[in-house]
Amino acid sequence: MATADERISRLEAQVAHLLEVLAARDAEIARLKGRVAELERQLGQNSTNSHKPPSSDPPGTRPSKEASGRKRGGQAGHKGHKRVLLPAEKVTKRTEVRPRACHGCGGHDLTPSELAPRIHQVVDIPEIRPDVHEVRMHAASCRGCGRTTWARLPGKVPAHMFGPRLQAFIGYLIGSRMSRRQVRELLGEVFGIPVSLGALSEAEARTSAALAEPVAEAEAFVRAQPVKHVDASTWRLHGKYAALWTITTRFVAAFFVARTPPGKPSRP
Repeated sequence: MATADERISRLEAQVAHLLEVLAARDAEIARLKGRVAELERQLGQNSTNSHKPPSSDPPGTRPSKEASGRKRGGQAGHKGHKRVLLPAEKVTKRTEVRPRACHGCGGHDLTPSELAPRIHQVVDIPEIRPDVHEVRMHAASCRGCGRTTWARLPGKVPAHMFGPRLQAFIGYLIGSRMSRRQVRELLGEVFGIPVSLGALSEAEARTSAALAEPVAEAEAFVRAQPVKHVDASTWRLHGKYAALWTITTRFVAAFFVARTPPGKPSRP
């Protein structure tokens, strides 16, 4: 017959298992709610509020416009827009090209001109390869007691798999309302970095913890200012309508998510 300590130990193990199951189920419910909210948002999109072309709009989405009588294209007197060039310090490769023959007569007796050269820039992204820092922790046996000792991580090496730039990038993507599955797909397909959904959740929690203090300082600052601008827009919080409040001052802007949708008497 099991002793009281054994029964308590068994029950504690069962409780721990049930808590893990509940946590996993809560995470899945939150993910599904987020997916439903995203699908509802997509259903409400058309060419007036998204990048969709007008041809994809259902009938009656856009009001018909009367003909203005003007010709299609740029109008007389309209100021043209030129391609914006990146500054010289951002140029990584430069090719000098000089004419070899006159475009008028075809002659080759050319004298260099003092006119500034015409500039054409081609912008590309660099080859994307993950920067992987591998730490090999060796073991050694004690000649005195025979115990095996393993080397520990150096002080500046994080115990998780994400370096500081990747950690910040993940925080930015999730903060931009990309789903964790989309972030995982992006990291795998574009950067060649395989990650799990659990690792992304842990990264999100670490980023939130790191930003908690500066966010609190920003909130305290904007609340204390005598002059500030406040506005709110509809937001989604756990699949329900909420409000995203924005408070801006001359130097600091802060954002607050409130459970009450805009239009109701709730202020951050």
